[in-house]
Amino acid sequence: MRTIPSIGLLLLAGCQTAPPPAPREAIPAPFTAHGATFSMADERHDWERQQQVFGSATVYRMARVFPNPWDALAKETEAAVEAMSEKPVRVDVFVTSFRLVRKEDKPSIHDPSENVKIGRQSVAGLNGAQNRLTYEQLKQSNANGDQKAANAVGSGLLFADGNPAISVQGKPPEPEEEAGALAEHPAGASCRVRATVRLTFPGGREKLADVTAIAAGQNATGTMYWGEALDLAAKQAVRQYGLHLRRELGVAN
Repeated sequence: MRTIPSIGLLLLAGCQTAPPPAPREAIPAPFTAHGATFSMADERHDWERQQQVFGSATVYRMARVFPNPWDALAKETEAAVEAMSEKPVRVDVFVTSFRLVRKEDKPSIHDPSENVKIGRQSVAGLNGAQNRLTYEQLKQSNANGDQKAANAVGSGLLFADGNPAISVQGKPPEPEEEAGALAEHPAGASCRVRATVRLTFPGGREKLADVTAIAAGQNATGTMYWGEALDLAAKQAVRQYGLHLRRELGVAN
């Protein structure tokens, strides 16, 4: 006796399986440390949460960075609070911007290597050995967890306009409403984090700290692979966030 497949099976066989949704970024769950409850809130605009292209710039999901940059952000916040003499009972971190960007230059304008400078020289004006050495030192300092050395090496990196490639800013402006507002990002790989940290003390007193940090990473591989530069930019931006937060809270680095 022949078996006739059911209509349901025929329809199922003819359907293509939908691609799995992109994994959500792993935002740390609330945790307790140093007598305080810490909470991280992702309040970014939707366009920062997904990979997409805006002209010559590509925005990447923070989930591509390893280890998890959200965990690193939480640890930097915890470390700053630990250094405070008066401890809060609650710390809320409202992250309004946390984005990873790779921006290409327009070849018709000038050499892309002129957009990143080491010291007062452009990358184009440096020999390959010196360029690689600077970034190898920065990567090694990150790998060893030597924050002071990493900041010392990174402080010599400049954007095309002479501003530090690793920098902190004052009170952040209101979040951009326009998708792809990436004018402040330099050519190459960069990461920017902006957050308002609210500390609540016993009795209900509150203190707000507005923090913005941006850091750049250069592709020193000599290939089209940008993963290493993007990772480095994210790690440096998170560290600068921590340094700025400490200054806002009045604690030593």
